[in-house]
Amino acid sequence: MQAHEITRILEYVSERVGGEIQVTTLLVFLFVAQQGKCTQKEVEEKLRLTNSSASRNVSFWTHRRFDRQPGVGFIERTINDGDQRLRELVLTPLGKRFYHILLDQRALAGQSVP
Repeated sequence: MQAHEITRILEYVSERVGGEIQVTTLLVFLFVAQQGKCTQKEVEEKLRLTNSSASRNVSFWTHRRFDRQPGVGFIERTINDGDQRLRELVLTPLGKRFYHILLDQRALAGQSVP
């Protein structure tokens, strides 16, 4: 992905979620979307984020952000049944629709779709 494409996607996402968004926050969403289901620990490890950074960036996409403000509701975070220290992440139906819109935007722009 090239810088101009990242900028375009960030602008598009910012318009849709109603506020400025950081690259790391977008990368967290894309990682969860591409994995289908993962843990917050995997987000930390694969994206090389601290626990607090991963938590803050994931919470942006959930129903309620870390600062108790409403989130966008694209990711559901649940407690793992086998290990209650782990948080499992999956896209909500709304998050899946949004991810497909992003893929469609890339396809329309002539970019390869992951």
